[in-house]
Amino acid sequence: MGDVALAAKLSRQGLYLHFPNKDDLFREVIAHLGGLAVEALKSELARPGLELEARLLAGFEAMAASALSGHEPAALRELFTSARELVADELERVDEQIVAELTNALTRARKDRSRSAAGVSPRALAEHLYIATYGLQHRGHSGDDYRRRVATAIRIVCASAGT
Repeated sequence: MGDVALAAKLSRQGLYLHFPNKDDLFREVIAHLGGLAVEALKSELARPGLELEARLLAGFEAMAASALSGHEPAALRELFTSARELVADELERVDEQIVAELTNALTRARKDRSRSAAGVSPRALAEHLYIATYGLQHRGHSGDDYRRRVATAIRIVCASAGT
């Protein structure tokens, strides 16, 4: 808390006026980062004139850039491990928002083209796509390698969705 107070240019006591304990502060950090990621995804998914695959890829890149850029992969893994232990409900809320946005995008694209989705629901496809990108990030993939691997996952999901 002392390091956070110093970074925020507050006294330690001043920081405690905003956050009674470090768990509350940590929860707010996760909620803030999650909110940035969800808004970045929504913005890219709503872009007109792009095919679904391009919007999805831009969405994942925007989420990573908005909330995760500039941080070492090991530090991010530690952050998310701690978040799963300390504020799992907040992380699950953010995960659900992301999956819901992906599901909506896949559902809209599927309605526009009346092809079959091979019996796999847009929700299941969205969950698998999110899990794949989550795994790539947490295994330390970044830059062009991350982009290439996410693009492959998106192509697989979009083909399964019938888009």
